[in-house]
Amino acid sequence: MKHFITQRQHEILEGLMLGDGGLSRRKSAHNPVLRIQRSAQDISYNEWLAKEFSNLLTKRSLSTYSVFDERTQKTYCSSMFRSMASDLLLPYYERWYPNGNKCVPQDLILTPLVLAIWFADDGCIQNVDKWSLDMKLSTEGFSYNETVYLVNLLKE
Repeated sequence: MKHFITQRQHEILEGLMLGDGGLSRRKSAHNPVLRIQRSAQDISYNEWLAKEFSNLLTKRSLSTYSVFDERTQKTYCSSMFRSMASDLLLPYYERWYPNGNKCVPQDLILTPLVLAIWFADDGCIQNVDKWSLDMKLSTEGFSYNETVYLVNLLKE
């Protein structure tokens, strides 16, 4: 069993943190867990993540479940990937949550894999007109200054 984060895992983790991924830890726990919740139709994505992070998994790391939303009167099916609590994730937690809230670290490096994961999590392509497309990356979870920082990184 591997007891380190590989470069590939590092880049996937960075992309997840820009997107739908999150690290959390209980007040009584020192080590964080990685958690990704997506629509059940995206279960193959979470299965892929489970393979990529196999050294951080328990037997119950991947699950599906349904929740009834009273507001919409619809049942939504979800898939969740959750790692075990690990000291390997602690440096990422401290970098991405320095004050308890998720923020973009100033030493972030955007590699092709980081960008691919970010786009898979929070990106979309929209038709602008008959001849053009727009590619969008969601940044609503970040501050204005963090978004400007990410735009500048993308320009570089």
